[in-house]
Amino acid sequence: MQGRIGIKSVGIEQIEAGISMGFTKIQILLYIVLPQAIKVVFPVYKGEVITIIKLTSIVGYIGVQDLTRATDIIRSQTFDAFFPLILTTILYFMVIGMLILILNYIEKRINREK
Repeated sequence: MQGRIGIKSVGIEQIEAGISMGFTKIQILLYIVLPQAIKVVFPVYKGEVITIIKLTSIVGYIGVQDLTRATDIIRSQTFDAFFPLILTTILYFMVIGMLILILNYIEKRINREK
């Protein structure tokens, strides 16, 4: 849905200018419409990616045992209730923090003025 909104945000004048310059439909899409649409929808998708990462288990996607499952195993063996949970929380914050830094860098590169 946001992709359509981003494409619709590009004015018809921009597309007509591309046609008048002799661009093909693919060139208009690649060089005129998409760069402008990405600027509009990237902040929305950035928030969505971070939310999805927060709501799911990151480690499960890269093939290692689930963090929360590992925490439960450690807690059941050591009877230490809080330290494994604190460590898991710190790992999640580190992953999310790195992801936010990367996405902010990409957003700055997209929105920079020449």
